[in-house]
Amino acid sequence: MQVIDLARENGLRIGAPLKESVLAQEFSVSRTPVRAALRYLTEIGAVKHIPQRGYFLDQEVTALPEIEVDAAETTVRSVYNQIVDAYFSGELSDRVSVAELMRRFDIDRQPLQEALSRLSAEGFMRPNPGYGWVFVPLKKSREADTEDMHRFRLVLEPALLLEPAFEADSGQIAMMRAKQVALIEKLGTDFDVAEVFEANEELHVNLTSYCGSRYFINALDFPTPSGRLDEYRHYQDRERIRQACEEHIAILDAVSAGEMQRASNLMREHILSAQPKND
Repeated sequence: MQVIDLARENGLRIGAPLKESVLAQEFSVSRTPVRAALRYLTEIGAVKHIPQRGYFLDQEVTALPEIEVDAAETTVRSVYNQIVDAYFSGELSDRVSVAELMRRFDIDRQPLQEALSRLSAEGFMRPNPGYGWVFVPLKKSREADTEDMHRFRLVLEPALLLEPAFEADSGQIAMMRAKQVALIEKLGTDFDVAEVFEANEELHVNLTSYCGSRYFINALDFPTPSGRLDEYRHYQDRERIRQACEEHIAILDAVSAGEMQRASNLMREHILSAQPKND
């Protein structure tokens, strides 16, 4: 909506460039939501994307569509996050009723049920026959949950690189390597923590997809209850970001060279180095 409003207010013509960096500064956000908005506007025909050049307005401002916010979806996400935060802060017991959650969060039954369904699909909660919902047994802190997630990855990610059916996409490998190099170059200047998160997430997801085993892929295809917040906090340490990018490049180079045992060893070291340190 903001991109369209800006185009209208400035009387932009077809072909006018829509630069991520300029829009991010205008709206006081990172480039990640701007990029998502531009991709959506491309999908509905309001904007055109030209590879290596960027995004450009593709409709007269008088023909631009009205974009409505999905209030229901926003409500579901809000109560989802409230439940997660309340559980990790110890404000919720292991067993809760729908009525209790409706009162606590002042929420209607329908969006609450949708939020609970998502939490169930992610393995965070499960319906309890006869009485409400129960939380899957977890250590009661985001830090402990993040540590569990790292241990889980430590078992699986190095192993999937040794799968006989593992077949890397050389084009994607080169692209991901270039992104990691670019991130290192940007650390001192044009730093965007969301860009770091997305590039690193893309790398791990793609490497998983190359293994050819749906069991590995399904096992690692999960959003962690701790979410991006903990990752963003972790990414405030730019020296650690540099180290992680260098580790990623080494892994990609080993995969590209077909040195899978070395790639597996490097992945194990990478995950170990990223594990939270206990004080």
